[in-house]
Order: sequence, then structure tokens, then C-alpha cells
Amino acid sequence: SKKGSTVSPATINKQLRCLKSVFRIASEWGYLLEVPAIHMLREPQHLKHYVKPDHFALIYESCDAAMQPDGYHFEPVDWWRALLSFCYMTGWRIGEPLSLRDEDLDLEAETAITRAGLASPPVQLRVMPSGRSEASMVRSLAAYKADAP
Repeated sequence: SKKGSTVSPATINKQLRCLKSVFRIASEWGYLLEVPAIHMLREPQHLKHYVKPDHFALIYESCDAAMQPDGYHFEPVDWWRALLSFCYMTGWRIGEPLSLRDEDLDLEAETAITRAGLASPPVQLRVMPSGRSEASMVRSLAAYKADAP
């Protein structure tokens, strides 16, 4: 895109993909003799955004103020820290561990399956440098889930 343009290269490429599809179908149906060449624009590489360790530490410490979930055999601070640590160490999004079902967990093999992508293989849970494994966090979350209504 040109300087000052309000349309991003990604937006232009999306439209170009649609045009390529239309031309390909028109060729298959005999309306075009050949599909015209369409060149995509170069898109800037986006860096993945991660929570920086110092920011995570602040979030982790702020779990002390958590008041929910309440009324169970565990403290809210422990539940939030287990959840946040698990997500941080596995890269799972927040909804993935929250939607785990019993059949998604194999505590002996220390694996859990995320159903976010249908083709997702089981995720092998690693041992963290602190000595507390993600598998133990999964056990904690599973115990918390079992106790929840």
C-alpha cells in the first residue's frame, strides 16, 4: 500500500484472494481461457505478543485480590494462580483449560487435549523450572472443576 493509504496490505490481499477465486471458477466454467496472474502485496511480519515476565509477575501477585470462585475447598487466589500459570506456560488461551473435560485429561501420561482446533494433537505438559509441573496445575484445575457446581 502507498503511504497515507487507509487500507492495509492484509485487507488488499484478502480482496485479491477473493478475485483469484472468482477468476479460477470462471476459468473452470469456461468463461475465461486462463486465470490472470494476480500478485499479492507484501505484508509486514507481525511479532507474536507475549506477556512479559515482569508483567506476568504483577498479574500473578494481583491474584491476592481475587474473591471468586468462592465457597469451595480452595482459595480463589490458588485457583487463579493455577489457571494463569497453566496458560502462561502452555500458551493456551484462557477458554481452553476452562473447557477441559475429564476425558481430555490423562494425568498419568501428563497430557491434556485442547479442543480449540479439531486437528490439535494432545499437548504434552512440561515440567517447569520451579519444579511444579503443568500437570500438577492441571490436577489442581481438575480438582477445582470437580468441586464446582
